[in-house]
Amino acid sequence: MPPLDLPPELILMVANHLAQRKDINALSKVSRRLHSIVNPYLYRQNARHHKSSALVWAARRGVAGTAQHSIHAG
Repeated sequence: MPPLDLPPELILMVANHLAQRKDINALSKVSRRLHSIVNPYLYRQNARHHKSSALVWAARRGVAGTAQHSIHAG
């Protein structure tokens, strides 16, 4: 089975084992499918472990899409 065809649960396990947010973000940019799986995970991690810094960043810069994703993630 090609890596891009792995079940979402396994892809999220891979993302969970990556130490750096930049590496998880890079994984999300590999394909549209991986982005749809990994990007929500990134926002959840940001909300849980980084005091929703993405929401603060989006609010300061007026980036509504990022703010909406952050709010939806918790």
